[in-house]
Parts: sequence; C-alpha cells; structure tokens
Amino acid sequence: MTTSKKPQWKKRVELTQFFYACLMKKLNKPDLVQKEIERFSFNKQQKKVIKYFGQNCLTIKQLVKKLLKEGWTLARIPVVTQAILFTAYCENKALGLAKAIAIDQALVSCNHYGQEQHKKFINAILDKLLDK
Repeated sequence: MTTSKKPQWKKRVELTQFFYACLMKKLNKPDLVQKEIERFSFNKQQKKVIKYFGQNCLTIKQLVKKLLKEGWTLARIPVVTQAILFTAYCENKALGLAKAIAIDQALVSCNHYGQEQHKKFINAILDKLLDK
C-alpha cells in the first residue's frame, strides 16, 4: 500500500486558504483557530505553522501594521494578500523556511490568487518582516 504525499505547493495553498478563512472570520484567539483547523486535513508541519499563527496572530498583525505607510491599516489590504503574507511569515518562523524561499513562494501565491499590483507590496513587507 502506497501513501500519496501532497506536493509542498499544495500544502502551502492549504495553509493560505486556512489563514484566509481565519481572517475572514476574524479568528484571533488560539481556541477559535483550533476550531477552524477541524475543517482541514493538515500534516505535522502544517499544524506547526498553524500553531505558530494561533499563538502569535495579534503580534504578527502588529508587526505588519508597523511596516505600513502612514495612514494605512490592515483593513485596506485585501484579505488574500494578508493570508499570503501570514503564510510566508509563519512558515519562515515556525519551520525555518529560508527568507528568500518564503518571499519567492509568496510571490508565486500572489500570481495565482492575489493581484499583480500587490507583488511589490508583499515583497517589500516580507523583506522587512522576515528580518525581525
């Protein structure tokens, strides 16, 4: 019996979908995030990323807010763009994914799910954010 493994890209898309769902539902507390996890079928690495997100969601949002231009808020950034940022950030911090790879994969995700004009924004925010 062989078990099929999901490609890394598919796992990353699932994480982005998860973060998107959490953001849309405004889930900021670990217990609420835990309930959302039940809707997905995650592996050990994905759960590690999600656990990091659940424990640090508000802090991550504050870090991103500090990098926004004056007068900007997270509410101004499309939720899908936020989900892409959070996926890359959490994979970097929870799994030790290299900064360059995290940024590259976030830009690939943006090509598929985001808006072209947000690529520069994602690149700039992650470049600064992943140095922290």
